[in-house]
Amino acid sequence: MIFTQEVYNALIDRLNRRYLIYRDSFHIKDNRIFFLCRKNIEKLFGEVSLKNDFIFSGPKEEIIEMELNDGRIYTGLFAASIDNSKKLLSFFPELKPKRIDKKLSAGFGDRVGIAAAAHVKISQKYDFFPLFAQQSAREITKTSRDCETVLHNAVLGIFQEGYGNSWGSDADHIRDKNWLNTMINNTYLPYTMFTIDTYDYVNTDNESSPDSFAEDKKLKERLEKSKKYIGKSFYFSGNIFSFTDENIYSMVIRYYKSLDFLSECYNLIKSKISDFDFEPTFDERDIDTTPLEHFYIASELINDGVIFSTIAPKFPGLFEKGIDYIGNLNDFIISLRVHGEIAKYFGNYRLSVHSADDKFMIFKYLPEILGENFHIKTSGTTWMESLRTIAEFNPDLFKKIINIVLAEAEANSKDYYIALDYKKINTDLKSKKLTELIDIKETRQLLHVSYGTVLNEYRREIVTTLYEHEEVYMKNIIKNYQDHFEAIFGK
Repeated sequence: MIFTQEVYNALIDRLNRRYLIYRDSFHIKDNRIFFLCRKNIEKLFGEVSLKNDFIFSGPKEEIIEMELNDGRIYTGLFAASIDNSKKLLSFFPELKPKRIDKKLSAGFGDRVGIAAAAHVKISQKYDFFPLFAQQSAREITKTSRDCETVLHNAVLGIFQEGYGNSWGSDADHIRDKNWLNTMINNTYLPYTMFTIDTYDYVNTDNESSPDSFAEDKKLKERLEKSKKYIGKSFYFSGNIFSFTDENIYSMVIRYYKSLDFLSECYNLIKSKISDFDFEPTFDERDIDTTPLEHFYIASELINDGVIFSTIAPKFPGLFEKGIDYIGNLNDFIISLRVHGEIAKYFGNYRLSVHSADDKFMIFKYLPEILGENFHIKTSGTTWMESLRTIAEFNPDLFKKIINIVLAEAEANSKDYYIALDYKKINTDLKSKKLTELIDIKETRQLLHVSYGTVLNEYRREIVTTLYEHEEVYMKNIIKNYQDHFEAIFGK
């Protein structure tokens, strides 16, 4: 079947009265037409065939028969379920995620699960590799989702926009092997990137004595392996960094469990998935990663046979959620330059900057110092644009959201490094417009970290409001990311 203008017009005319048709979603293959539409808050796959047979299955919304000049066609509308999404991907394998194939890359978070199309739209304006499915185990748990749904929502957005370029999926901030196995063994699509969070495996006890590790075989093995660094010096960014007996011992004590955990995770993934990007991350701890530690960690991982594409050190300053960088900018610039030179020395990985949402103070230095050799992760900025849209169009719902985040503030903030000034928050609630609260530091942070509580209580109302004002919602997300990317890449 040739996809003629007559067919297109007939579909639009017949369906547009009851469904919102995403006009960029039309795909053609093997005498079939596929597209995406929406009825209220439910997305549906559309399929057009010459016979009353369809690749999609499950509950049918309806089957429509139309007689055209070119002949008879049948259009079926089916739930845009994960099972039907699998069938779509079997027809269009090019829609599946891939490994990062550019030096410059960026990850997008989508806590509500309907923002991928906006992420696709903005990413097409810039030359970087996008990861449209990026969700941490913490976020998945808090939002009562699963890793298959995260991937599926990204595929829907990509299909909806007719996106034809490569994209990736990040199983983000995995802190234990149970979650890693869940991500690896999901039944929908393989993840293409795994970010392993070493938070629970970094020893922050500076008072640890040798006696407390006397029976630790793995420590002894790592100490023996690490003797080769003693007496060696390296020159980066105008400074000499030297390994001594004392600092090597301290580094091994601090990081040996992290290195073992990373190696175990890498080998576990490798046993199931042949091709993937791997990222060790140390950014969640409040201990800055020193140049010597970075060199040591990278060198040991390489010696252990761990191939990693990116690494996330802990930079100086605070990368709190939803607000700009806090700290001495010069310290950050010096640190970024040194860490960038170390990554360049090894030559097989890039630096990764986490919690990059709204960090406008540092953005221009990323390409200035690192060129294109970096990866950035954003997660909550899209969530804030969801709330901005709700505050504008559904103030009653937004007031309910404010009430619940205040009631659950202590519980929601404990998993994130933020300092909340409740006196300031209460003052702002009385004196500011609802839409202004999104951009005020204190209320912005509180709303930013309360996504789980809010979505679990008001998910349907939130999705309904956002779909009722989908065009504005999309524009809000695109504008927000445009501000980010123009600050990084220029206009």
